[in-house]
Amino acid sequence: MFDFHMHSRVSFDGHDTGRAMAQAALDAGLKEICFTDHLDYDPTGQMGDLTFRTEDYNAEYDRLSLPGLTIRRGVEFQGVGFDIDPAAVALAAANAKLAGVEKHCKFFTADVKDFSPAPGAMVFTNPPYGERLGDLAAAAELERMLGRRLEENPVRSAYIITADADFEQHFGKKAKRRRKLYNGMIPCQVYMYF
Repeated sequence: MFDFHMHSRVSFDGHDTGRAMAQAALDAGLKEICFTDHLDYDPTGQMGDLTFRTEDYNAEYDRLSLPGLTIRRGVEFQGVGFDIDPAAVALAAANAKLAGVEKHCKFFTADVKDFSPAPGAMVFTNPPYGERLGDLAAAAELERMLGRRLEENPVRSAYIITADADFEQHFGKKAKRRRKLYNGMIPCQVYMYF
């Protein structure tokens, strides 16, 4: 018998220590468990403070071991997306539902100028870059704003997909790595910051 969905005090909805939960599982006859604490982030503050602290997670489980019990670790992912266009937000929510992942995704209408990610967040974005949406000058200004927001709110990592060859200049920082890819038929780069 096993339980692969356990939340300790590392999650906002858990109360017990990992050790206490592991001991209770062993006492109940379980042979294997997995802690799947919430990896949540809300850039708009509408859901409260659900940020995930890697330090707390590692401190809780790094040395946790009980003879007779296999202890696994994972996370319960919570993706958050936003767009200034309410129609894009509605489309993203509908697509998440079609994909069966709506319980793991939250979407909000918001402007990048208000973006303030949590310190441990991983940011993935594909901002408009003037090819299909908007114009080149507006795209460049959005890239500058995103660069300022991430400078003011440092994150664990950021991955930005764009076709703009001048992205790093607009963003204000050279990427640690870049990878070529296509967004449909549009040649792009993934700019990686970590």
